[in-house]
Amino acid sequence: RMAVNLCFNTFNTSPYIGGESDVPALIKGVGDAGFALIGLDVYSLTAYAASGGGLVDVAALLKCHGLRCFEVLGLEVGADGEAAIAMAQDAARVVGALGAEYVLTILSSPPDESTMETMGTCADIIRSEGGSLAVEFMPTSPIASMGAAVDLCESIGLDRARVLIDSWHFF
Repeated sequence: RMAVNLCFNTFNTSPYIGGESDVPALIKGVGDAGFALIGLDVYSLTAYAASGGGLVDVAALLKCHGLRCFEVLGLEVGADGEAAIAMAQDAARVVGALGAEYVLTILSSPPDESTMETMGTCADIIRSEGGSLAVEFMPTSPIASMGAAVDLCESIGLDRARVLIDSWHFF
């Protein structure tokens, strides 16, 4: 019998969407709710760092509340390859510090030759810290189906990119 662990992604409180994330309170709440896994976003962690907190503190909080950071949000690969690479470097730092397995990744432009080259570079950056890309398909994205996401991940290499299946995209 296969065990199922649910991951609580905290993006709904992210400064990226206008939220006021309280990283310590989120970690405590997710742990108290009985989750084993948490997904943290780079934007909330950046705001936490600006208030004096750091990734060492986050790692200690995760341990204290019995959580493992499973995923990091996020990476957007689009027309601006340099911006994507900078985002990958930020996410990789979090992957390395917290041991996350995946970086949630979206494409905001079609997967042409330039975008695919940037995706490969980003995948290598994330891989250098022990993680992989988790490619998210959405009806509003250039990668709008599971099949398109599988094709993309296979072209990058399944050791560097996997498909993220999010029930929200089906319903």
